[in-house]
Amino acid sequence: MMEKASLRAAQPADVAAIVGLVNGHAATGVMLPVTAERVALALEDFIVAVDARDRVRACGALKEYSPSLAEIASLAVARDAPDWVSESSASSKHLHACAASTSCSH
Repeated sequence: MMEKASLRAAQPADVAAIVGLVNGHAATGVMLPVTAERVALALEDFIVAVDARDRVRACGALKEYSPSLAEIASLAVARDAPDWVSESSASSKHLHACAASTSCSH
């Protein structure tokens, strides 16, 4: 049975998981590292994909600078995430689209 992903707004309890996910990729040089303080201060910019046990498996942030200018930041997927959150899955595509859209319903 394939596990389903859920997307939701990031919560304070997610900060450590977001930092771990992003910094895991930063350690390989593919992303910039983040601090817990930075993530906590920008928490309203983040959405997360969680599994059935509410573990963060992917994250993304949308930093809106003006109505016509925004930046996608900290878009990361856990290396051991199941197929439902992989690059080829609909959930990941939704996460990418959601991070890119200011009209995303969390």
